[in-house]
Amino acid sequence: FEVFDRDQGSSLAARASRFASYIQGVGTEALKEIGDTGTGWHARAGAAAGWGGEGRVNWMLMQVQDHLLTHFADTTVTSAMGFDSSVPVARKMSADLRLHLQDVERLAQAARMSLSNYLAVNQGQEEIDLRNSLSGGFWNMVGALQRVRGTHLARADHASRRAVLQERRAFLAKKVAPFQKQNPRVDRIRISVFGFSRGATEARVFCNWLGDACDPAPGPLRLCGIPVQIDFIGLFDTVASV
Repeated sequence: FEVFDRDQGSSLAARASRFASYIQGVGTEALKEIGDTGTGWHARAGAAAGWGGEGRVNWMLMQVQDHLLTHFADTTVTSAMGFDSSVPVARKMSADLRLHLQDVERLAQAARMSLSNYLAVNQGQEEIDLRNSLSGGFWNMVGALQRVRGTHLARADHASRRAVLQERRAFLAKKVAPFQKQNPRVDRIRISVFGFSRGATEARVFCNWLGDACDPAPGPLRLCGIPVQIDFIGLFDTVASV
């Protein structure tokens, strides 16, 4: 039993109108979407410190815009603007994706520091005691720990995200306008959001940031003049570590 028709046909009324986007959780591969290999230090930094969470949310925001153009013109905003991949666009928007690989490595190492080592830093023990009680390379880990703390406390790159999304939105509006003068038109964009564990945290952030992908006007959300509404939010076992 198929809930939706597999073949769309060629008429305007048969254009694709239902889209599903999914991105793997932090610590796993999202190479095509944001350049996260899901291996090595990328995997460790993602699983232990939530690295790549911002990039994933930004990619999903791009999908909202991409799907609208795909409905009308069977292409994406990303492709129409001359990009072969969403990776460079996501990197431009996301502070975490712009970290140098060496910093990602240090982030992953520090995030795996034991609680006893962390407490020793905060208790201010003498250097000789620390050197005797902790494994080699501890002092490099202290610097890495500070990077972890800075990463968690630092704000996302709101300015870059908004600038990129609004540039894309302006481009999209010009592409969509001629189609919206015809029938059938798009009367509403309806969104359902699902997230589990750390993905639930990302889903919450997506909903809060959705306005950045829409028209810059007060009042209800609109994208290219089309009303946008969130019909459903399914959140399961939220882990607020992203």
